[in-house]
Amino acid sequence: MDIFDQPCYKTTKNLATLIGRWPYQPQKQSSIIITILWIGFFLQAIPQSFALVMYADDREVFIEAISTYAVDIVLAAKYLNATYHAKLIRNLFDKVQRDWKLVMNDEEKRVLQYHSEIGRLLTIGYTAFLTVTLVTFIMEPIVPRIYSFFSTSNESSPLRFALPVEYVIIDKVDHYWLLLTISNIFVVVFIFGIIACDVIFITLLQHICGQFAVLG
Repeated sequence: MDIFDQPCYKTTKNLATLIGRWPYQPQKQSSIIITILWIGFFLQAIPQSFALVMYADDREVFIEAISTYAVDIVLAAKYLNATYHAKLIRNLFDKVQRDWKLVMNDEEKRVLQYHSEIGRLLTIGYTAFLTVTLVTFIMEPIVPRIYSFFSTSNESSPLRFALPVEYVIIDKVDHYWLLLTISNIFVVVFIFGIIACDVIFITLLQHICGQFAVLG
């Protein structure tokens, strides 16, 4: 059985595979995922850039726009870093496998397993927290529309997006739900990209802690 199919590594493996950064997934699959992610990144960054320019005089909207833009930059930096150090990450996961094969007795295995489980709990907790935050974020513009649909009032809620975007050549009113869906999908992908990059770090860090505990 592959060591990374154990529960303590399964979440990390699945998330890293999702963004094309799992060291052992097929190169072709990884390249396709990476290409799709970068296309999605630029397709989302363009309307966000337009929003930054168009709302430069509106302080509240501009701050919101620059904040979400900063998240995009963080994702790009994390993903570029993971891509640039792909060989190093592969070597580190190779070492994880070797370390498990070199455990001398049940006590060392128990210590290593303990720290791997801590990594799993941190990974699940971190993923769950950001997922709940993400759902709350993307549902913010949808809930008023749902309320307006069932309300007896003649007033309609304004058309809003989860983040400031401006589709210059596309009518936002006529294609609101399509644009909102696409925008929210991009947001979900971006956040899970950040999560995946972080859980790789968490998993490797906890393994190192386990190694120090074994040596100590």
